[in-house]
Amino acid sequence: MPELFKEAGYATAMYGKWHIGDQPGRYPTDQGFDEWYGIANTTDEAQYTSQFGYDPNVLEPPQIQFATRSELPEDVKEYNLETRPLIDRELTERTIAFMTEQTKAEQPFFIYVPFTQSHLPPVAHPDFQGSTGNGGWADMVAAGGGDDVVYLDLRGSSAEN
Repeated sequence: MPELFKEAGYATAMYGKWHIGDQPGRYPTDQGFDEWYGIANTTDEAQYTSQFGYDPNVLEPPQIQFATRSELPEDVKEYNLETRPLIDRELTERTIAFMTEQTKAEQPFFIYVPFTQSHLPPVAHPDFQGSTGNGGWADMVAAGGGDDVVYLDLRGSSAEN
């Protein structure tokens, strides 16, 4: 789809979990997206560095990455149990910024935003941890309802939660 939108003159972006390939030629920016910020593989990689016996000399720590069209992704920061509960808010902020920028430029756009929070491990944003009293999964769902619902007036370039 992004290739078709690109051919039609749209700006394209993808923010989130890709999981369709982490090799040159397979990244989102090789598939029609102008830019991508997120993780290339599964969300459970956030746990790798905290597991018993993990050795960074054998397996590099998973990374949150950023790339632009036709460029290889750059590592932004480690994807671990500290960054895991924060990434969806970052995805939301980047999505809003991209939409606002394209709207100001009167540029049609296509965005794909696969949030990570519906996947394991269930670690809610710090603002919601322990908020439900029903465990990590319930806290994560509560965070999703409060963090992912955004009202936009792109013409005025304001965003409110």
